[in-house]
Amino acid sequence: MEQVADLMGVSRATLFRRLETERINFKQLLDKLRHTMALHYLEGGKTTVNEVAYLVGYSEASSFSQAFKRWTGKAPTKYR
Repeated sequence: MEQVADLMGVSRATLFRRLETERINFKQLLDKLRHTMALHYLEGGKTTVNEVAYLVGYSEASSFSQAFKRWTGKAPTKYR
């Protein structure tokens, strides 16, 4: 959250307050962003599941696969 706030040129507290007014927290926002990006990369068909996991911020493909199943109800390999 600190890095995102810095990139936006605001304090961490300001970012927190802005997210609060949108009724979302940073963890939820990050999860939605990862979900959207994962769908984009997988639909493109040019990246492997391991690459997508890395690109959306997961160090382990298994953790990414669990999150993807939570998002879509399907394994990333079945989504394509």
